[in-house]
This record gives sequence, C-alpha cells and structure tokens, in this order.
Amino acid sequence: MRVTELRYAQHIGRAFKVRWIVDGRSKVPDTGAASILASKGIEVIKPDAILSPPYPRNNVELEPWPVSDRDVAPEVLDPCYVVGAIYSPPGGIPQIQHMTNTIVCPSLPQPMLDQVTDNTDEEIERVKEAIIRAHCMDSYQEKLPRFFEITRPGWNYPLEYGTPVRRKNKSLSYQLILLLDQLFPEATTRHLSENVKFQVMLKHSDKLMQFQHHAAFVLSSRTPVASPFSKGERDINSDLMPIPDIHPLSPFLHVKRLTNYSQEEFYGVSSSKAFYPHTVFIHNNRPKLRSSDEQFSAITLIKAFSLAVAYAKLCKKTGDGDLERPIVLQIVHNNRNKYHLGVFQLNTLDMTGSTKNIFWSHPVEMLYDTCSFKGAEATLEGYNPKIFSLLKAFHLQ
Repeated sequence: MRVTELRYAQHIGRAFKVRWIVDGRSKVPDTGAASILASKGIEVIKPDAILSPPYPRNNVELEPWPVSDRDVAPEVLDPCYVVGAIYSPPGGIPQIQHMTNTIVCPSLPQPMLDQVTDNTDEEIERVKEAIIRAHCMDSYQEKLPRFFEITRPGWNYPLEYGTPVRRKNKSLSYQLILLLDQLFPEATTRHLSENVKFQVMLKHSDKLMQFQHHAAFVLSSRTPVASPFSKGERDINSDLMPIPDIHPLSPFLHVKRLTNYSQEEFYGVSSSKAFYPHTVFIHNNRPKLRSSDEQFSAITLIKAFSLAVAYAKLCKKTGDGDLERPIVLQIVHNNRNKYHLGVFQLNTLDMTGSTKNIFWSHPVEMLYDTCSFKGAEATLEGYNPKIFSLLKAFHLQ
C-alpha cells in the first residue's frame, strides 16, 4: 500500500457548523442607497404600502381521520429489566447467582457421574462421522460475515460463502440426539421440540425482570428428572456454598431497562402439561465467541433458570415462593466445538429468600480441536470422547 502525504484535510460537518455560526452573527450592512435617494427627492416607501393584503383565511372544521393502532402512543409501563437472547453478563457467574438466587456446585451430581461409561470404538467413530458431516459435508451455502483485523487497516477482505454456524450447531445436536436414541431405545418415548421460545416475568425484590430466550431443542419426558438432593441436604449445601459478594456491582449490570415491552408470557413446548423438561440444547451461534469461559457458563445458568421458571409458572401454575416439588432439568450449551454441560434445580421463585436454587456446572471443554478440509479430505483432530460420555449419562436420567 502506497503511503501518500495528507494535505488540507477538512471535516465537512464541522466546517459547515462553523460557517453557519459565523454567517448567523453577521448583520446586513447599510449600503447608503436610502440616503442617496432622499437627496435626489425620491421618496422611499415600505413594501406594505403598495402590496395588497393577503386573502382572508376561512377556518373550516374538518372531520378527524380514523385513528389506527400505529398512531396510538405506546403505553408506558413500569420499568422492567429485560434479559434478551444475546445478553452476556460482564460479571460472570457471580452476577447471575445474585439475579437468580442460585448457588453453584463446581461439578455434576454424583449420581449422574456414577452412570458415566467409556465409549466403545463404534460410538467414537459414529460421533466423529456426525461432526464431519455437520461441519464439512453440508452443501448449504450462504454469504458469511466478514472479519476485519485492526492490525491491517484498509485491507479489503474477500467475501466468503459457506455453511453458517447456526446450521452446523443444529445439525450436530440433532445427529447426536438420534444416536443417543439408537443407543437407548427406552428413551424414544420422549418428546422432542425444535426452536422453542419462552418468555417469563419475575420479581426481584422491588424490581421487575423479564427473560426472553429460545432453545434449539428441548427434550421432554413423561417422568421428571429426579432431584439429587433432599430438602435437608439442600439447606446444608446452601450454607456451605454461599453466593459470593459482588458489591458495588449490580446484578442487573448491562441489562436493558425498558418501559415499553411485551407483557406476554409463554412456554413454547406443545403438550407441556403431560411432559416434564428433561434436557435443553442451547446454541451460541456467534461466528466469533469473544466471551470468556465464565461468561459462557453464566449464559448456561441464566437460560436454564428462565426455562425452568417459565415451566413452573405457566405449566405448574406456581406462585411466587418456594416450590412444593423442585424442577430439575439438564442443559447442554455449545458454540461449535466448545461445550458446557450443567444440571439446574429450581427450588424457589423468591429471589431474595433464604431458599436457594442449585446449579451443578461441569467445566467448559472442547469436543474437538479442528475439523476442516486438509488436502481435499475432511479431517477431524483432537476429538474428546468425554463430552459424549456425559451426554449418555444425561440421556439415561
């Protein structure tokens, strides 16, 4: 790139504002024409003396136009903190713990870990085949977003076409669910819902908050997932693992505070009264993930909490307070090869009470290192079989 000398650079908007201020302060100069005409005996008169007056205006009352819904001003509601689908908490898991009144366990429940088994050679090959098929063998093509590097200013990056991230994630999750159903035929009686949207409102002390989220897949079963703890054990763990202090940060840091929002609540799973939420698959479809592992785990927690609250309020008709029977669900959150698995137990809808909700969190792991074409051949490197072993344990619950 040729380096040229910059000369006489101007900001057009700034120059226009300066010119406007200067010309606005200027006054019309006296040219002396009036005195010259008076010395010659020519009378100078005002324009109002020779111009005819304007036509009189007749005030006619017109009928008003019919008012449509778009012309009506929106109703101003009470301020509400709206947590949307793209929200990423800057405070990580501690911030979401205060928002959802949840304690976090650093590992999955022991009864679930006891059911984790090693993968057979056939299972490993089938999972590898599913990964390659989702990431390399999909013929769907669309224009991909561009990425610009700050270290290369002015560089014109070419347009790229390929399979978007959202399609890769969805294809891989669907193939893994089919493989799990083939391995465990007793789980085929469950109900699988796709593109589930849920929206629910909840009070946090004197504040109102709303959760607007969606899930790629929701697996529901006729029997609820068993709680790993009894009520007495929940109280003991609540005392041993208190919610960390984040003062002076607010639990609603970077959350939109709106006065115009939809008050509708819904849980988008059909036949939800006969089925219980079992496993939720959530996809992070951003082409480049800029959040840390802690923020990635916090997103898992807040989406598991919002789906459990939507099911409790809209399907079980639970009021604000402690639940008679806790709601337990499993959640799988991934972005391409990054996976985070957890188990959430909803014990209460009181966000400031002594009873706490519980979230068992497995550390974030990579399903594989790279999956791309090398030498015109689809190649998968660094496969981690532990993720599929945990998914099998989830499916057995």
